[in-house]
Amino acid sequence: MASYYEKGGIYYLRSKGGDGKWRGKSTGIKVESKGALRRVERLVSREQSSERARSKEGVSALFSSWVADWMLYKYKNPKTLDRYQGIWAHLTIFLKLKRVKHPAEMTYQLAH
Repeated sequence: MASYYEKGGIYYLRSKGGDGKWRGKSTGIKVESKGALRRVERLVSREQSSERARSKEGVSALFSSWVADWMLYKYKNPKTLDRYQGIWAHLTIFLKLKRVKHPAEMTYQLAH
């Protein structure tokens, strides 16, 4: 599960990626700043929920691994397929900006 640690006066986030490897990255939050621990714990909580979602459904449930193939299966008309692939290209940009890779990470607020 994700955790945090202090190094050089800055908090770092340690988490397991989708490939199963552990990674550490800087949060950019200084230890002595006001409310730092609360912000870091919130980041850890978000990362833990992402890890749980990945472990429950596996990497095959990531949007990037099934949406394109599903559209090829679902839409036989070339014009319809082209239209939906264009729409998906725009949605992919939005999901990357919001750092959503997994269907379990979608929320009602994001969809709205």
